[in-house]
Amino acid sequence: MVALTAIHDWADAPGSVVSWSPSPGCLAKVAQAPVSEVPTSYQQEQHIRTYRAHSANGLEMARLLIPAWTMPGKCDIRAMTYVINAYLRRHDTYQSWFAFDDSDRLVRHAVADPADIQFVANRLGEMNAAQWRALILDTPNPLQWDCFRFGVIQRADHFTFYASIDHVHADAMFVVPLFIEMHSNYTALAEG
Repeated sequence: MVALTAIHDWADAPGSVVSWSPSPGCLAKVAQAPVSEVPTSYQQEQHIRTYRAHSANGLEMARLLIPAWTMPGKCDIRAMTYVINAYLRRHDTYQSWFAFDDSDRLVRHAVADPADIQFVANRLGEMNAAQWRALILDTPNPLQWDCFRFGVIQRADHFTFYASIDHVHADAMFVVPLFIEMHSNYTALAEG
């Protein structure tokens, strides 16, 4: 059975946090991505316009999908880095970013070569629940390409893996395939 907990209610033992975000080189290459002929989906456009309206009025909105699960042992950071990058390169939603043009039309930019996407591990040290919740909620907004993050909270004999993905790229139906892909691929690599 899966336990659902709101991010503000997520409390657990402190742990050593590693978070994955794009390398500077990756950000530079993605920023150069050309405009795509594939239009923004209706759902993506509505989400981004709602986010922009809320922000202009100083309002918050629920925009992040944050699945998390616990795995035994010590996280193999090298294996997890490989799994995260393979995942991001395989799913084209992560290869797009959005911007408004001069006529207020939302356009999609698409990365030409998925191999340009490279997330790197950042060792952030020991954090308590309030600190890692703040870190997760600091995921960039949908007008930034990198509006998704991944991380682990390592404890003595297990770790919690989490993803924080803006709804411009995912919805609740996305959680099970994300879990299966990330969990299975990490387990296969970590176990040789």
